Amino acid sequence: MFKLSSKVIALILLSSLFSVQGGLARADEKREKARSAGEEPKKEKAVAEVNGQPIVEFVFKQEMKNALLSLGHGELSPGRMEEIKKEVLNQLIDKELIFQKAKGEGLNPYDLVKKEVYDKTAVSDAEVQEYVQKHQEEFMRPEGVQLRHLLIRVDPSGSNDDWKKGYEKGFELSKKANQGADFKELIASYSSEEEARSFGGDERIQYKGRMAMAEFEREAFLLKVNEVSGPIQTLYGFSLIQVVKKIPPAPVPFSEINQGKVKEKRVREKSAKRYEEWVSDLRRGAEIKILQK
Repeated sequence: MFKLSSKVIALILLSSLFSVQGGLARADEKREKARSAGEEPKKEKAVAEVNGQPIVEFVFKQEMKNALLSLGHGELSPGRMEEIKKEVLNQLIDKELIFQKAKGEGLNPYDLVKKEVYDKTAVSDAEVQEYVQKHQEEFMRPEGVQLRHLLIRVDPSGSNDDWKKGYEKGFELSKKANQGADFKELIASYSSEEEARSFGGDERIQYKGRMAMAEFEREAFLLKVNEVSGPIQTLYGFSLIQVVKKIPPAPVPFSEINQGKVKEKRVREKSAKRYEEWVSDLRRGAEIKILQK
């Protein structure tokens, strides 16, 4: 759904706000040049008036062009085009209201929006904690597994025979493990990784969707606890993995959550709501005429 001012956060909106201000300034400049040349300035056709101040057609057309470019779509239906025109015009009306309000208070639009929106949407640490408690589904740690790993290294530039021997060795060790051999002992005796041999395999917990090697992830979440995979081919050779433990999804402890990001999110949400309410108040106290549908 194409939405402009109704969904735009206040400070993001300001960049386009100033671009329209520039467009209005250019219109005034054209009129002044005409007067200086002794000509009667041509009256610009208006598409709307806000408290008697016209929103001229060429500014509306420029904003329509920008809106359509931002959509990046092909041909639009007549109904869709009318929706976009209405949104663009409403955005221009909102901007004009902000200009007028700012001028009346002796402020620039940026400072006015900051005063009326951002300065009134502070988010406390207590609000962050309350938000996390009420939206735990947003802060869940995914399903995880604790793995042991045995690597049969094969030179990436090795021959087909080298790779065949690596696979056969991995298959043999997988078979032994699943028939009862101690996988930690197999790692200590056969793994090509020195660290794995010393510690019986990498037993760090790894989470679904976050594993460094997709080849491991596909196998890891299909294996039963203590089951050993068949040979998994990677760039380094063939790996065998064993699931030591499965970890169910669980809420992330509050102390591990990036509370700064949560606060930023809440500021954006509260600012967007506050902006809409504030502009609605400006509209209620204004005389707005739509001159061109």
